[in-house]
Amino acid sequence: MSNRAQASPLDIVQIAGQIQRYVAGVECTQLAVDDEKLASILYRIISVEETTKQFFSQPLRDQYPNISWQEMTGIKNVVTHTDDPVALEVV
Repeated sequence: MSNRAQASPLDIVQIAGQIQRYVAGVECTQLAVDDEKLASILYRIISVEETTKQFFSQPLRDQYPNISWQEMTGIKNVVTHTDDPVALEVV
């Protein structure tokens, strides 16, 4: 396993920490008017998806069925390919 592949779980944890800091104390009504904050959060969410797809093979994912892999690898489609606005409550 390459050093980069070993770092990817830590990358996801760090990204999750960034998202938590971004949303700490923020109400949905604030996100509705703060497009920069919302964009930052969505960017980090997409980063989780891309890191997951790039560094976690399907056989590896199959070994850990308790992890929500499908949600992690499908979130980008929800964020980027929907005609409806992103549900701020979900973010």
